[in-house]
Amino acid sequence: MKIFKVIRNIAAFSMLAIFVFNIASCSKSSPTTTTTTTLKSSARQVISITFNQFTPAVSAVVDNAGFWRIYTPIGSDLTHLTPTIVVSPKATVSPASGTVWDFTVNNTPTNSYNVVNFVVTAEDGESSTYNIEAF
Repeated sequence: MKIFKVIRNIAAFSMLAIFVFNIASCSKSSPTTTTTTTLKSSARQVISITFNQFTPAVSAVVDNAGFWRIYTPIGSDLTHLTPTIVVSPKATVSPASGTVWDFTVNNTPTNSYNVVNFVVTAEDGESSTYNIEAF
């Protein structure tokens, strides 16, 4: 009878050990997290500059040196020109497109240029300065 008790205890112990092993092996794994890094656009190009107050509208052109130039009709008021500036997607322009510009501000006796500078800033924060000259 003692042998049966020992066998029964061994069997019970074995069953308990198997049960504990199974529970321990079924532990939940931590959820995996995925980090997605979205790169911000570095594009900061000027696509077009148009002055719609003229009929027909006048578009600025880029010369061989990379300068933007607008050729206005003779007698145009260069103190109140309003450009519509299209830049790269996700970029911004300052002064903003649609702002009235005075092209005579930089026109002095020693400087006969009618130039306005503007800045295009990419989504990533990098910027480029451009100028446009009115004639």
